[in-house]
Parts: sequence; C-alpha cells; structure tokens
Amino acid sequence: MANKISYKFNLDTNTWSTTPFDDGKKIGDSWIAIGFEQNAGYPIKLNNVKYGYIFSEVIPDEGRWIPLVEASFPPENVKLESTYEEWLTPFTILPSLNDRDYHLMVWASVNENYVNTEYSFRTPREEQPFNSWTYDSDKKIYVPPIPRPETEGVHIWDEQEKQWDTGRVKVVGPFLYNEETKSWDASPDYELS
Repeated sequence: MANKISYKFNLDTNTWSTTPFDDGKKIGDSWIAIGFEQNAGYPIKLNNVKYGYIFSEVIPDEGRWIPLVEASFPPENVKLESTYEEWLTPFTILPSLNDRDYHLMVWASVNENYVNTEYSFRTPREEQPFNSWTYDSDKKIYVPPIPRPETEGVHIWDEQEKQWDTGRVKVVGPFLYNEETKSWDASPDYELS
C-alpha cells in the first residue's frame, strides 16, 4: 500500500499525474499532496481554478463509499491568482482502521472544465500482537483466546501461560537524560498495582 500520494494537475493539458509511493511507515502516517504545473513554469497562473478531494471508506459488500473527508478550494469569496508553491494542499489522512478499503477522488475545474482522477487502496492488517491471538475478520482486530477481564486494573497478556496477568505490574521510570553519556538513564524501579 502506498502511504504517500501526490497529485499534480497540468493546466496546459488538463490532465492529472498521480504518484503513489511507500516510505515503509505504518498506517496513520499517510499524506496526500495536491499541486499544479504549467509548461511556462513559475509563477503558476491559477485564474478560474477550483479543486478539491473526497476521501471515502469503501464498503465492498454493499458496493458503496462512505465519505470521510471532503474539501473544496478556494474557499467561498476567495479567488486564486498565482503561486510559486509546488504543492497547494498537502494534507494528512489517518485511516485509523486497518484492513479496510479506501478511495480518494481528486478534481480540478479550470474555466468550468471539470477533470478528476481516482485512487483506491487498502490499509494493511495490523501486526499480530501474540502468536496465540486470532484475527476476527468481521471486527478486523486480533482477539485473544481468553477475553480480557472486565475488572478494573492493569491486565497484561502472558503469552507463555496463554492468560491475562492481573497481578502487580513492574514499571520502570521515570527516565532522566544523562548529559555525560548522552543517553536516557532509568531511575529506581517503581511498582504499580
């Protein structure tokens, strides 16, 4: 899955170029950039230009999209003239749900001539936290073989025993920065119940 996508609209040819790429980072660190170009170079003339996007989650079983974020530019009563900027609208998308299908439609209108491009992608499944946990494809999460206790307190999964540890948890901290060694040193251990 690409987690970075750039869209550039050529004002001379009225065409979009799309460049998806993956920098190896996890979901939740995704961004999209929208920009314009023209053969004459800079400044880019943006007279009578409007543009926007619609970011949606795809519901495959129902064959429909649910818009999550949409925006149009420029805002009402604002007119674009020109820019030296390569990207006018970089924005971050945070598909917080893993193992889902998403769809992005980007559009531009120059003198009322509307042109759009679309890109679909799937967010990856989260990493399996423990070997004993199984993936629930309906809930799209990993579930433990034994449900987490509903009692108050700290509950930590013990993979070796295949059970929840609800006893005392040892927490190390706080940490102090050591200027001499240029590293973080832990202070004495604390125990929390």
